Amino acid sequence: MLIHHLATNCLYFCYIFSGIIPFGAIIAYLHDLADIPANIGKVLSSTTFEIAAVIDGIILMIVWAYTRCYLLPKSIHYLFTVPELKDPD
Repeated sequence: MLIHHLATNCLYFCYIFSGIIPFGAIIAYLHDLADIPANIGKVLSSTTFEIAAVIDGIILMIVWAYTRCYLLPKSIHYLFTVPELKDPD
């Protein structure tokens, strides 16, 4: 986890100081969406609502797979291939 958090801080530092805040914000947003059901699952696992915790775990896996395995690569591909977003050389 330490390497993950160091990489995240490097990402934030680089996209802020290089002036590409919209690109970094999209990546950070897509990574943070799965944190919502993850934290809800942590709360539910401490209670007696076992079925709700299982349902939340399933929702977490769907959200994580959709955002990190589908939307994130699609967004990165879009950001680097759309001509309007490239440098006007």
